[in-house]
Formats: sequence, C-alpha cells, structure tokens
Amino acid sequence: MTSKRAGEIMIPLDRFPHIPYWFTLRQAMAELSGVGPDQTLRCPCGIVLVFSAQNQLLGMLRAQDILGGLRPRLTSSAAENRADRAFDVAVDPNLFRFYEYERAVGKLPEQIERPVVDFMQPLATTVNVDDDLLQTAYLMIHEGLDQVPVLEGERIVGLVSALDALRHIARLVV
Repeated sequence: MTSKRAGEIMIPLDRFPHIPYWFTLRQAMAELSGVGPDQTLRCPCGIVLVFSAQNQLLGMLRAQDILGGLRPRLTSSAAENRADRAFDVAVDPNLFRFYEYERAVGKLPEQIERPVVDFMQPLATTVNVDDDLLQTAYLMIHEGLDQVPVLEGERIVGLVSALDALRHIARLVV
C-alpha cells in the first residue's frame, strides 16, 4: 500500500477565494460568499487567502476570524492592548449578553471596514508536495491547523485541509 502525498490530496490555490491584505472584512465577506463562473461556491472550506502586493501568500482568513472582527469592542483598543500585555486574560464572551442588540448592530458598519490583516491567521507552517499524508496530518495536529499550505519548491501551490487528510486516512483503516 503506497502512501498518499500532500500534493495528491491538496486543493489547488485557484479554488480558494483570495484577496490583498489591504481589503476590509466587508470585502472578505463578499469573496467568501462569492460564486465561481459555474455558479457554485468557489471553495466550501470557509477561508479566504490573503496575499501581499507581490502576490505572496501572507495568511488565511477564516469565517470565524471575520466574525471575531465584527464583534463589538467592549473597551477601547488601547485598554484592550494594555490588558493583553499585562495579564493573560480574555474578554468573557458572556459580557456580550449585556450589550444592546441595536447598539451592536449599529456598530457593524464601522467594524466591517476594519482591515483583514488585523484578523488573518499568518502563514507559519508549510508542507512539501512530496510529504507523506501521515506526516502532514501529524504536523497539522501538532500545530493545531485546519489547513496547511503545500509548497512545490519555493512556491505555494495548494492547501491540505484536515478534513481531506482525515478522509484519506479513513480509507486506509475503514
């Protein structure tokens, strides 16, 4: 039984919606919900790729990253930054129960214009097209990744998703 390689199970980059780093959350939402020429979702994986002006992949913006960017600020940015540096604490999500719905909705037009670069997941780990499926899966587990970019030489050519890796591993054991 031969092992699958990352290059065999990856989704090519052109299947993913992509945007430049200076786009806003609003523009990212439009890309994520956009359809391709055949009227199907470009990629049902829930991510948008973020590129530099030199067309280098900088990171990925997940649907949950966009939602996080739309969350109303309960304190000023300066206060949040000071708290993050001084203490290892997070804002309690239950505090949003006390935030008026109309006020939160009223803040959306302001929040949606924030730049995606502030919310994207930076590119930190890659695999090679020739890397073994299990090696790729273990790396994703170790790094806590849902997707990992695949390199061919110095160029990123696609992404392997955890779900695709799981499907191929299941075929080996089920």
